[in-house]
Amino acid sequence: MFNTPHWPWQGRTDNPYPLGTAVSWKKGGSPEVYKNMMQSLDDAIGKIVDAIDDAKLSNNTVIIFTSDKGGEIYSDMGIYKGMKLQLWGGEVSGVPAIVRWPEKIKANSVSNHVTTTMDWTATILALAKAKTHPDL
Repeated sequence: MFNTPHWPWQGRTDNPYPLGTAVSWKKGGSPEVYKNMMQSLDDAIGKIVDAIDDAKLSNNTVIIFTSDKGGEIYSDMGIYKGMKLQLWGGEVSGVPAIVRWPEKIKANSVSNHVTTTMDWTATILALAKAKTHPDL
């Protein structure tokens, strides 16, 4: 699980909590720091995907990339607006959901189904062959 791109705004070499100072998590940052954070996230996910491919586990592995909400302060939400706790498009429609499951999902396919992160629960439990509590 990644925290990027989210405050505290920090690039790969930034110290978000300088010794002896009180730092607000939401202050600071810049489009350049945000770009570096996104590049770091992309690089890390690429390493995970490469490791799965190198181990020849791609056909048995589902990778889900999603978020809890739309973009943060430096992200380009395009036509969407709104922030956390607002239902103005960006909070609902701006949430990415990318799934890599070569055995079941054709590469580069797109779905327009509306989902929420909670919708993944049943799928993940079924894939793990986990038993749910009988009261659920």
